[in-house]
Amino acid sequence: MSAPELWSVPSFGALGLATQSAPNLGRALRLAAKDPAIVSIRLRTAHERSRFECGPSLIASERASRQIVEVSFLGVRSLLTVYLTRPPTEARFLFAFEAPAYAEKVRRVLGGEVVFGAPVSAIEFPASWLSLAPPLPDPVMFHVASWRLSAETEALRNSESLAGRVGSLLQARVHGRPSREEVAAALGVSDRTLARRLREEGTSFRRLLDLDLRRRAEHLLELRKSTLEEAASELGYSDRASFARARRRWRR
Repeated sequence: MSAPELWSVPSFGALGLATQSAPNLGRALRLAAKDPAIVSIRLRTAHERSRFECGPSLIASERASRQIVEVSFLGVRSLLTVYLTRPPTEARFLFAFEAPAYAEKVRRVLGGEVVFGAPVSAIEFPASWLSLAPPLPDPVMFHVASWRLSAETEALRNSESLAGRVGSLLQARVHGRPSREEVAAALGVSDRTLARRLREEGTSFRRLLDLDLRRRAEHLLELRKSTLEEAASELGYSDRASFARARRRWRR
């Protein structure tokens, strides 16, 4: 593959290309943290240390949350490696989970100090790294990729109804039932605005949630052959009776 083919939006994606051609690591991480959908991301700096905090935007099972954080950490570690041109051995990887059975493998893959049972899932590293320039800085490419990323994000927002965005968030969750307030916060609107706009689109949060719960219940009971008790727990119901009442409501 030639250099032009490698250095292209289709090869890296707009976000990947923008973060790798940014003026410095700080700009790249702030771009990566901008407008997360499923992953909640924050970049903080204090006392000569920076923290890249991440976690699921909505309530998810511990297993799903752990997977989201693990994937996010691998992506950020790769970006740190690009800017440092070496493994980020001084970084600390903090997991807000207890050590899993494969903890040693996680430590080998991440390479730096790995801590389990932390208050917040985050990557800590020297604040001086934020000023590091990439090996191949390209202002023109950064501008083009950033514009492309903004255009893609805006087009997605404009092309998808609010009901569709709510549905996408609900489908991305694998455990429990988020509240309307939590979904509104993840979408960057107030609870009242969410209810009003869904009403204007001819639906409601309860209707969308019921559709998602019914779909997931069918998957659990028919494909995974879960028991009623297991399905009720997975979907966030307190007991089998509550789950049964919800199923009767869905059939009306």
